[in-house]
Amino acid sequence: MIAFAIGSLFPQIKGSEPYTSWADETEKTLNLIPSIRDLEVRGGRERFSLFGLHEEVDDGSLIRHPIPQHGRISFILNVPARVQSRLNPWGDISAGNGIEDFLVVTELDRDYPYTYVLISGTAEILKPSGAVVVVREFLKEEIDKLGDRSTVRLTALGPSPFHAEFYIQPGNLGEKAAPGLGVARTHSRWYDRLDFYFDEEIAGPAQAMEEISKQFGPEFATYYLLTAEGVIKQRKMESLTDDTEEAVSAYTRKGLKNWLRRLLTSRANLRNLSLEMLRIQMSITRTQQSNNETLEGLKEGREFLLLGRELKEVSELNYANELENSGAILKVLESQHTQTVQRVTAFAVSLLGVMVGAFLTAALRR
Repeated sequence: MIAFAIGSLFPQIKGSEPYTSWADETEKTLNLIPSIRDLEVRGGRERFSLFGLHEEVDDGSLIRHPIPQHGRISFILNVPARVQSRLNPWGDISAGNGIEDFLVVTELDRDYPYTYVLISGTAEILKPSGAVVVVREFLKEEIDKLGDRSTVRLTALGPSPFHAEFYIQPGNLGEKAAPGLGVARTHSRWYDRLDFYFDEEIAGPAQAMEEISKQFGPEFATYYLLTAEGVIKQRKMESLTDDTEEAVSAYTRKGLKNWLRRLLTSRANLRNLSLEMLRIQMSITRTQQSNNETLEGLKEGREFLLLGRELKEVSELNYANELENSGAILKVLESQHTQTVQRVTAFAVSLLGVMVGAFLTAALRR
């Protein structure tokens, strides 16, 4: 039996190097890590997707430059057992962490990079998902050690690992997923277990893994694409919430100076917040429509979706309550500001009337 884990690990350019040099810079950096062997960086030199251009969103899990549309990174990573124990506090990947070599593959031929880590050896495999944790943390440490010699940094989009344990074994069991390949899912309160069974039509576990990647790679990639879109919307909602809370705080500050500042600047600030909220609402609506279309497209030509439940959950952008709360708060603040302006205006008009009356009275007495 062999097993694998899924995540999204992508080395992105961290300095001023052009993104078109991504493949060369990635290859150069990974070749400097002694624990890596059999490195292959295929493709990634011609066509790039603009998905990664989200400069307005500050989140370290997002890819900040265009992503190669085609290619693959693969290598074997050796992580000693004692290091695995240090990096992964949730239990051994294999019995006694006896398996120290991991095949790491990041696929770029889909909508978003996804990574699988293949575990095989004589030791019993206990918790495959831990392999993504170990690989992620080990690569980050090794790349950090390189300092300025590294022109890339590792970007990990959560959940990495994906919340499931994947196993591959010979047999003719499970729901038919492809010629010679079946799959059975066991639900759990922790991570579900998915067993892939291959029969005599498939030469062995390595070919089975290739077939799994071919059949279900689009689902893994779509899952992380939708996750990335969700992170962008979540960060924008958090920014709107922070700005709304700051506006509320500004209205509770006492003192003449703060009162004058509110009187002179609040209208513009509240208007900008309201416009930003409308922009976010429209953006969420467009993204939700796009997510629905993406899932429908993924279903075409497939008897079932392996990750149907997870894809449905990650595709839903439910920020109705947050938007409703922010809108209600902004309406209260705008109403309060309007009343303040009306009172100031009435006072100014009254004061002006008194002054004009006094002037006319004094003038007529002459």
